[in-house]
Order: sequence, then structure tokens, then C-alpha cells
Amino acid sequence: MPGSILIVDDMTDNRLLLDALLCDTYRIYLAASGQECFEKIAENKPGLILLDLVMPEMDGFEVCKKLKSDYQTQDIPIIFITSSTDNDEKLQAYKLGADDFINKPFNHDELIAKISKVVNSQKSIQEAKELAQAAQQAAMIAMTNSSELGLIIKFMESASDSESFESLASQLNEVTKNFGLICCFQFAYDDFVLNIGNGCIDGSIEAKMITEARKAGGIIGHGKRMFFNQKYVSMLVKNMPIEDEEKCGRYKDNLAVLLSAANGVAKTIGAEQAIKQQRKQLIETIFESTYERTQHVMGLVHVLENNTVEIVQEIRLSFEEALFSLGLTEEQESYLMGIFDAAMDKMDTVKETAVEVEDAMKKVLTAFEQLRAD
Repeated sequence: MPGSILIVDDMTDNRLLLDALLCDTYRIYLAASGQECFEKIAENKPGLILLDLVMPEMDGFEVCKKLKSDYQTQDIPIIFITSSTDNDEKLQAYKLGADDFINKPFNHDELIAKISKVVNSQKSIQEAKELAQAAQQAAMIAMTNSSELGLIIKFMESASDSESFESLASQLNEVTKNFGLICCFQFAYDDFVLNIGNGCIDGSIEAKMITEARKAGGIIGHGKRMFFNQKYVSMLVKNMPIEDEEKCGRYKDNLAVLLSAANGVAKTIGAEQAIKQQRKQLIETIFESTYERTQHVMGLVHVLENNTVEIVQEIRLSFEEALFSLGLTEEQESYLMGIFDAAMDKMDTVKETAVEVEDAMKKVLTAFEQLRAD
């Protein structure tokens, strides 16, 4: 108790005198020995001890030494009461931790002045300790907040590399897990919706709750459950620390910043996926069109091949009939047949080329079919 004094003196007259001098200003406790001093302190810790230096059984030096060696009592200021003028004794007392001396017989003004000085000094020390504790607490809060902001900054740096909503959700979950939070996420871009994280799947109660919360937008709190909504991403926190008002408020601010950053990345991912989907649809359209045209060309080549065979056969038959009716000599017929056979050989080459083209087209169609299957 800061306004209390424990007087320790084996002389009853001294105890009563000090009590009478100080009782109007301070709450006074009395002890007649070192042992009783410790007993009184155990009952009520005083703000100051007036300690007689010379006492039987346990003198003031021993009492002071024990008090200063115990962390529970080492901060109690001690003023020695003595009739001695020995400077060595005073030096020894100061080394043990004494704050001052009061000589017997007591001088009232000196007594009050020294007690006031020590009490005020102790008060200043206590106030300094409280300020230091407050500063330490503020520093811890600042460090904690700095650490949380550091996680968010790290997320901002790495999230831009996310190529999918799943990857972005994984990084969001890692940050919120470091906050000690259990979170679910919902991404929405045009007609695309993805529910992910800690039990949040399509049709789950979490997914339905987030969908409803998205309609309201902003930050919505329902006890430990809290919803954070942005245009392209929403988050459900299942265990907001509402029992700690300061922490809860800090988390709300930090999570709002976190989700705002995630929203920008989600927008980019959604736009890129939309472009990829458009490209995919365009490629599929071109693929189907090319496949159909390739089939058509292969059909034409096949028809050309068959027609070429029929035409060659018809020409040969007509040529042979014409030679028979012209009445040519054997040499003339041989000459003309040689020319005709050379032309037919070229036609066979054309036929072989058509077959090669058809085979090549079949391979192209097979490749198309494999791409379609993939």
C-alpha cells in the first residue's frame, strides 16, 4: 500500500512516538522485531519501512539484507532509525539497499521531510514503471500490428503471381492462419463461382452464408462469424476474437486491407480466365471447321482418285478400238501405243500422288481426333 508505513523497532516508546507523529498522514503498522516485520509484510505490504538498526536476535542489517534479496519485497524503500553516527555503518546500510537514515532522538521536521522525499521518490519510480509498462504494451501492440501488416505486405508481393483462384485462396488461407483465424472464401467472376477453404464447398452452409452476405456487401458481423465482401472475393471468418475488443478491431482493419488486395488479384485472374475461355472456344470453333473441311477435301481426293482410274480405263479402251479401225501398220500402231503408254504412266503417277494425298489427309484427321480427345 503506497500510503502505509511499517515501523520496526524493539523499543515500545519509539514505536508509539513514531506512530503519533505519522498516523495523521499515513496508515501505520507496528512490529517489535525482525521476525514480526516479515509477518506484517506478508499480511500487508507497506509503501515504506522505518527500520531500527539495533535490535536483538535480528538486527536491521540482517532484516534489510533479507528484504532486498526477495523479489517480492526488494522494491520496498527502507529508512534506518539509528542513534549511531558511524559513517561505516551508514555506508554498509546503503550497500544493502537502504534509502536514508533518521537519527535518534527524532527531529519532527527532518522526519517528515525524509519520509516525504522517499515516498515521493517511490511514487515517481512507480509512475515510471507504469509508464514503462504502458510503453512496452504499446510497443508490443505496434510490433504485433507491424507483424500482421508484414504478412499482408508479403501476401501482396506474392499473390500477384497467382494464376488461379485456388492458388490465391491457398495464400489467403496461409495469411489468415498466421492470424489464428479459420476462414472460408468465395470467388465470383461473371457466371463463375468457386467456394473453397475449411469446409466451404458448393452447397455447404458456409457457401450459402457467404452468398447471402455478398448481397449486403462490406463487413458484416454475427458474433464470432464475420463476413468481409469485395466485388470478386468474399471471406467468412469463423472465429473472430470478439472477446478482445482491441485485437478484434485491429483484425477488422487488417483483414479489410488483405481482402482489398486479394480482390485486385482475383479480378486479374478472372479476366485472364475469361480470355482463355474465349480463346478456347475460338480454337474449338476453328478446330471443328478445319476438321470438317479436311474431311471434305479427303472425300474429294478419294473421288478424284476413283474418277482418274475410270477415265484412264475408258481412254485405253477407246484408243485401242480406234487403232483397230484405222488400218495402221504394225510399226505405226506400236509407235502410237508407246506414246499412249507413256501418257498412261504419267496418269499412274497422278493416281499415286492422289493416294499419297489421301493418306496424308487421314493422318491429319487422326491427329485432329487425338487433339479433340485430349
